Amino acid sequence: MTFGQLLTQYRERSGLSKTDLSKRISKTQTYVTTLETGVSKPPTFEVCEQLVKILQLSESEKNEFLKQAADERIGENIQFYNEIGTVATDVPDAEIPVVSKVSANDQLGYAHFIPYDAPYRKIKINKCKAMDVASDSMAPVALKGQSILYDEKKEVRDGDLALVILNDESQLFKRYFRGPKGYITLQSVNSMYPPVIIEEDRVKELYKVVGVWF
Repeated sequence: MTFGQLLTQYRERSGLSKTDLSKRISKTQTYVTTLETGVSKPPTFEVCEQLVKILQLSESEKNEFLKQAADERIGENIQFYNEIGTVATDVPDAEIPVVSKVSANDQLGYAHFIPYDAPYRKIKINKCKAMDVASDSMAPVALKGQSILYDEKKEVRDGDLALVILNDESQLFKRYFRGPKGYITLQSVNSMYPPVIIEEDRVKELYKVVGVWF
């Protein structure tokens, strides 16, 4: 079944009209109709998670629902995101001064920088590599033209900034999350870019990003 067919089936089972459902997810009735008929691509991961709760899906139904949404979005997303330079550069061991702290809002896409006074605390980087950033999807954390530093040894955990290299050599710089089952979700900081949902077995290499080289 398509995502739209699953959505129709679960909505009707729950007794919700298209109008009812559209109000629950802060969308229009027309939008729900385009989802169910396949005119529109499945929505973002966050909206799909909302739908799972509203429609009270079981664990197996949830996995099928999210997987189908991801399957129908993957082709579009993979073509859209290929945003890191293709050649890695070794970075010499160094001590880097910490000159400010930053508070960032992933949803609104802004950051607030607070400078520190000298003398600055220093952090060590060892055996890191660098790649250039070729898009603004992670702005303001890292801007187009800057370089990210990544560590080939450190474990990548949920919520970490990560460099993800796919089997087709596409390279993505995103915030990393596991799930839905069998997939990973890659989230941009810039709210203009939707999340990317990728099958786990399409990931060739995964590295933790530890800094940005200005």
